[in-house]
Amino acid sequence: MLYHFSHALFFVIASIFFRMRAYGRKNVPRKGPVVLAPNHVSYFDPAIIGTALWRKVNYAAKRELFDRPVFGWWLRSVQSFPIARDVMDRRALRMALNFLKDEKIVLMFPEGTRGDGKQLLEARPGVGMLAYMSKAPVVPVYITGTDQVYPKDAKMFRFKPITVYYGKPLDLERYYSSKKYKGMYMDISREIMKGLQELKDKHG
Repeated sequence: MLYHFSHALFFVIASIFFRMRAYGRKNVPRKGPVVLAPNHVSYFDPAIIGTALWRKVNYAAKRELFDRPVFGWWLRSVQSFPIARDVMDRRALRMALNFLKDEKIVLMFPEGTRGDGKQLLEARPGVGMLAYMSKAPVVPVYITGTDQVYPKDAKMFRFKPITVYYGKPLDLERYYSSKKYKGMYMDISREIMKGLQELKDKHG
C-alpha cells in the first residue's frame, strides 16, 4: 500500500515540479525478472526511475541510509534493501537474486556510488555477478537532470527538468552460456557500462 502511495506521489511531484519525461519504457519487459542498471548522480535517481515504470521496482540502497529510524522504515516499505558499497555484499546479492527468482525487477547501480553527472565511473563487479547468476535481462538506464535537482551536498531541491531513458536489454548471452572464469563478473559489469555509455552518448 505504501509503495503505491509513494509511487503515485512521486509521479505527481516529478511530473509537475521537475517536468519528468521518460523514453523507452517499452524496453522494460512487462513480466519476468529484470535488472535495471542506471547511472547514479543523485539520491533522487531510484525514486524517479521507478516512478516512471508501471511495475514495482526493488531498489538496492546503501546500508547507511537504513540506520535512520523513520527513513530506514520507509525505504524497506517501498521495496528497498540495504547493500554495502565497499565490499562484496553477499547478503544483499542473495536478496536481489530472490527478488529476480520471483520474477521481479531489481535496480542496482553498476557504478556503486554517485558520480558527477559528467562522466560515468568505473563499473563494479556486483551487477555483473547478479546478471550472471540470475540470467535476467539487463536494461541500461540513463537519467539526466537529477544532479541539478539535488546535487551532492545540497540542502535544498532545485526545480530542474528530469529525463529518463530506458535502453534495450543488453545481449549478454555469450557470458550466460559460458563457463565462469576469473574476472567474468567484472567483464559483464564493463559490458553493462558500455551499454550505459552508449545511451549517454546518444541522449546525454
